[in-house]
Amino acid sequence: MYERRKIDSKEIEKIDMEFREVISIIYNRVMLKKPVKKLSKAVIEALYVGVQRNLTSIKGGDMDLHVKLEELLEDDLFSKEALSEGIGQKKKVIDRLSRAVEIFS
Repeated sequence: MYERRKIDSKEIEKIDMEFREVISIIYNRVMLKKPVKKLSKAVIEALYVGVQRNLTSIKGGDMDLHVKLEELLEDDLFSKEALSEGIGQKKKVIDRLSRAVEIFS
């Protein structure tokens, strides 16, 4: 983060547009334009990263992203037991985010 503390306005605009695009995809194609059901912060984080890292293939494809969310929620890494303790441990975070990227690929 330190090396990116002085990025120019074009880069900021690019990041902002990508962020908005990811949020739009999550709302329209994952949540199917319905209010977000109660999800943990760890699941929301994984959902965002999974969509963002696969943005190009998601935009160009017609995969059912709502089904991908259900697959994510059923994964052992996102079970209530797994999310009830030590969710901030580096290895657990990396494992969850990697799994989300894999699911949404």
